[in-house]
Formats: sequence, C-alpha cells, structure tokens
Amino acid sequence: VTGVQTCALPILMFVVLLAEHLISLPSLQIGRWPLAVAGSIPLVLGIALFVGNRKLTALTRPQIAATFSIHLTRCIVSLALEFWLWWLSGALASSADCFKFVALRLLVTRLPLIPSKDLVFVGVAMATAGSMAVSAPKLAAVLVLMTLIDKIEDLIVVGVPWLVGNWGARRKAGRSEEHTSELQS
Repeated sequence: VTGVQTCALPILMFVVLLAEHLISLPSLQIGRWPLAVAGSIPLVLGIALFVGNRKLTALTRPQIAATFSIHLTRCIVSLALEFWLWWLSGALASSADCFKFVALRLLVTRLPLIPSKDLVFVGVAMATAGSMAVSAPKLAAVLVLMTLIDKIEDLIVVGVPWLVGNWGARRKAGRSEEHTSELQS
C-alpha cells in the first residue's frame, strides 16, 4: 500500500507540473491526455491491489483502505505545510516556485538507497536557488524550519501514539503487580 503511494505521489506531482506548464521538457511535447494517462498508472496499480487483495497481500480491504488513507492524509498534510512554509517565508517569488520546491523535495526524498536525503535536498535546493537568484539566507531558514516541522510531525505521528500505548501498558502492569502482591500477602 505504501509502495503504491510512494510511487504515485512523485509521478502525480511530475504530471501536474508538466500539465500546468510549471516545468517544461523541450524534447517532450505532450498534450494533457497522455499526461493524464501517465498519471493514472499509480491509480490502476492501487485499484489492482485493492481488488486482488488476498492474492497480493495479507491485508483485508478495510485494512488496505485505512492504511492508504492514513498515509495519504499524512503526506497531503506534510506537502501542504511545506508549500505553506515556502509561501509565507517570502523566499520564493511565486506560488509556482513554491510548488516546484515542494516537488523537488518529494522527488529527492523518494530516491532509494541514499542516506541523509535531507542533506541531499539542502544541497540541491541551494544550487537551484543560486540559479534562480533567490536569497540564500531566506532559503536556508526555510530549509531549517522544514526539518524542524518534519521532526515534529514524526513526534506527533509516531511518538505520541507510542507514548500513550506504553503509558497504558505500564499502568496495567503496575496494577497487576499490586494485585499479585495483595494476593500473596
């Protein structure tokens, strides 16, 4: 499920960038329909995973739907926060540039077998900013804030549920120890 999402988001982002003429590939002159077909490939893969659930995965359909919706919601919120951060920082001139940097980070973070993808993105973003005549200090401030927001998201999504689960388990363990000691006395 997350593999389909990992594949889908960069492809969809690239298709949107091409369709809205935010980026251009000089040797590639494609209309909107072929781009729509290319962008629907991950959707077809997701539907195949959902329909052939027991043949392709151990998850049930409700589990697939719940897992996909959780990951998709998390990703959309994260991308929206990144766009919002770029936009409010004033580091980039237009919303199209903000969208390009969000897409750039999405593509860099999906590269396989590369450690420290955040550092790779910082280097690529600074190089890109140099060619776009963007203020390096503003860009650096946004990059630091993006890392901070990413860590806060991790804490909220992973840390808080883990803490709540462990706290409940420890309370139950403490109660059972008290009950056991009372029975032994």
